[in-house]
Amino acid sequence: MAATHTRALRRHDRHGLRQGICRGARGAVLTLLCATIACGGGGGGESGSIGGLVTANGAAKVLAKVIVTLPSTTMLVGEVMNATAQGYDQFGAPMPIGAPTWTTGAPAIATIAASGQIAAGTPGSTSVTANVGGVQGSTPLIVLVVPVARVLLSPALAPLAVGATQQLVAEVRDTRGNVVTGHDPVWTTSAPGIATVSTTGMVTALATGTATVTATSDGVSATTLVTVTTRVTPVARVAVSPAAVTVALGQTVQFSASLQDSAGTALSGRPVVWTSSDRSVASVTATGFVTPLSAGAAQITATSEGKSATAALTVNDIVSVEIMNPYAGQVSDDTLYVACVVRSQATVALVVGAVGWHRDTLVYTAIGALKGAWVWVAHINIADMYWGDNLLSVTATDVNGASGTTTLTFIHDPSNPGGGILPDKKSKSFVPAVKPKIP
Repeated sequence: MAATHTRALRRHDRHGLRQGICRGARGAVLTLLCATIACGGGGGGESGSIGGLVTANGAAKVLAKVIVTLPSTTMLVGEVMNATAQGYDQFGAPMPIGAPTWTTGAPAIATIAASGQIAAGTPGSTSVTANVGGVQGSTPLIVLVVPVARVLLSPALAPLAVGATQQLVAEVRDTRGNVVTGHDPVWTTSAPGIATVSTTGMVTALATGTATVTATSDGVSATTLVTVTTRVTPVARVAVSPAAVTVALGQTVQFSASLQDSAGTALSGRPVVWTSSDRSVASVTATGFVTPLSAGAAQITATSEGKSATAALTVNDIVSVEIMNPYAGQVSDDTLYVACVVRSQATVALVVGAVGWHRDTLVYTAIGALKGAWVWVAHINIADMYWGDNLLSVTATDVNGASGTTTLTFIHDPSNPGGGILPDKKSKSFVPAVKPKIP
């Protein structure tokens, strides 16, 4: 009886031990599973951002911050640079964004295009802001004055009689060679008893002798030597030649001025100041050399001892085409080879070759600049275009709609198998023939 009781107790103990082990194992598995979820082993929770558009627990990633980056926090007036923007989600991880809406805090200081390109306008401080769906980021920007690099003073020599006056002209240029405004020079004279100078550069001769007049802007100076004599025959009349001229973009004009006294006697050795009424249309040097800059009209003025004369300048947006044909010859088979140079201030949009009713769009390449105008070379390989008149015409049109045309008469002789105009079919190099035309 005792033995039977003892065996029953042992079975009970083994059964309880197995249940304890199972309960312990299940507890350990549950504990491990909970620890895995809590630690983010399968992703999730609010503990971090997972790649993609949602987190592991299904929560959507949202744009929380936009950061604007600039190549530099400072710009010079007239410069351009590009801004970029980067988005970040609520967990601080980068995320893709669409094109932002760009603005600046002060458009008078700097403007920004939809592409993110910033253009500096006037000196000052502003900010650049990118807005993406209502989330925006900003960064500061400072626009600085372009430093003055050079002052040009004319005339360089000013012979005056006692009591006479002379207007001096100071041209201030920045480090890029551009004329700048808002930097009015300070005028001084080395000998106020001989010649005085006003705040605008007007010199008045008081006594015989010499004086140095200086114009200073932002620490940069230029000087003119004023020589005062007892009596100098004054200039009574100024004439400018040519009196009127029309030119194309890319051409230049040399104007000259003739001076006379009251008796009609020609005068020499007197300073002449040249000015342009519109510097965006044409610039003029101290010697009267004019360079057209854009289509339009301007008055070119020569002034000496207070007397002036003007010339009318008209600048046309003209496209010129020149066919290059250094080799004489005939056209055989169905192919005509020729090269041409197209000069245009604006970008060339189209070059077309035509013979009779046949037209062909030609390939062209920009190879340099010529006196302010682009030089283009069109490589022409025209097949089946000799039908009709043996006259090739080439027309070039720029992006402004201006066009120019030139022609070439050729001889078609199918019986001449070796014929051809510039050069034969096996040679496609036109540049050597064109280079001598390009300075």
